Amino acid sequence: MRAGLLIALCLFSLSSYAVEFADLYRGEVEVNERDNAARNAGVRSALAKVLIRVTGDDALPSSDAGKALIRRADSFMLTYAFQTTVPMTLSVSFDKAKLQQQMRQMGLPIWGAQRPTTIHWLALEQQDGRTILINDAVEQGELVASEAEARGLPQLLPLLDLEDSLKANINDVNGNFPKPVIEASQRYGSDFVLMSSIYPEQGQWHYRINLYSGTVADSDFYIPRSLLHSDGQVASVELAVEALLAEVAKYYADRYASVVSAERQQTQLRFTLTGGVEQLVALRGYLVSLAPVQAAHVVAITGTQVDLELDLVGGLEEVEQLLSLERRISKIEVVDQLQQRDVQYQWSDLD
Repeated sequence: MRAGLLIALCLFSLSSYAVEFADLYRGEVEVNERDNAARNAGVRSALAKVLIRVTGDDALPSSDAGKALIRRADSFMLTYAFQTTVPMTLSVSFDKAKLQQQMRQMGLPIWGAQRPTTIHWLALEQQDGRTILINDAVEQGELVASEAEARGLPQLLPLLDLEDSLKANINDVNGNFPKPVIEASQRYGSDFVLMSSIYPEQGQWHYRINLYSGTVADSDFYIPRSLLHSDGQVASVELAVEALLAEVAKYYADRYASVVSAERQQTQLRFTLTGGVEQLVALRGYLVSLAPVQAAHVVAITGTQVDLELDLVGGLEEVEQLLSLERRISKIEVVDQLQQRDVQYQWSDLD
């Protein structure tokens, strides 16, 4: 699965924004044997991984609701296959519709496949006192990528080439000076910029997180505001990477995941299309891929404008948050004859 995600991120690396994370409902775990006992345990462990990825909550599998779902892991399973790698692994695919239905009945959040991209600037102080920035070329880059993938986080590490070094450096990351780092991140086109530090102190490993919007304000005097600030201490570098990415995933899930409402909601949105019927098909396909949207019906077409009625299992605010991440959608504010403001959207093909 990691290869597929890396390919997708490479395609979006210089103009990304939200991407669709594939295989959210497939889990892969290491196993020692191919017998029924190993398979049953592996299926439960695979579902635990899927639940973390779908809810954005590392603690969900150990909750009462999570344990109840994991006990029924076989009932959600579609397929499984042992992979004769070293170590041997078990790959399990779960029934998305059946699992989501049960999660909604239990009032659990569901974070859809459309996810924001993050450029992650990580400063790691090593035991010898040297501090390095992490990218894909160093050993720790594999760890960071693996933990991000485990939580369904489309993440990029900076190239740390000459262009990056001319705009930002390790002191900016360690000292939490976000402006040069955000400006250096513009080439990557990510929705968010994550600045984190990991360093040893008194036998523990400390971590610090600051998350910022990836958008640079059109002003020389703007001051970036941290959307998420957190710190903690754990026993190892590996646990520090897990902890900080778990907090970032939880922040995104709290912002973008949907929880079923007591009553089903409907809303209408108006889109202006810049192409033909194939754009309408793509737009409807995109909308129903969003976790809060159960169905999208065309109710009116006038010239290039189309009105769609959405059946929601979450709130409209969650839909609007997700629309703001999609590069093909532009928000348009229209003022009518009574000077009332109406929000509409434009759907355009990608360049």
